[in-house]
Amino acid sequence: MELHKKIKPLEDQISDLKETNAENLAEIQKRLELAKRQLQDSELRLNDADAQNFNLMMEIAELRAKLKKAEKGPSKAAERNINELTQQLQTQQKENKKLQSTNEDLKQEAKELKMCYNDATLFNYL
Repeated sequence: MELHKKIKPLEDQISDLKETNAENLAEIQKRLELAKRQLQDSELRLNDADAQNFNLMMEIAELRAKLKKAEKGPSKAAERNINELTQQLQTQQKENKKLQSTNEDLKQEAKELKMCYNDATLFNYL
């Protein structure tokens, strides 16, 4: 008889735990979806930064080739061309450094989001 009295409170406790668990699971799934979207966004931005970085590196290589070619001719026009190309090269190198920095930041952000996603996924399976 005494055991029967304990059954109802235990059933109520189990019901409460199930409800709490369902709420926690729903919250974790929302956070997981947010982390997935952030990771995808970071990966897209990283790919864009990589493409820009590659294009700038190609442009720098072209400018260096033009500069080398221009350095061979000592005329006034060639000197102006050298100065212009040198300035363009410096500008492109500055831009390249900025993009490399952004690229590194995005790589770090993607890494952190992947870790968050993995942690959330692991927690979701538990």
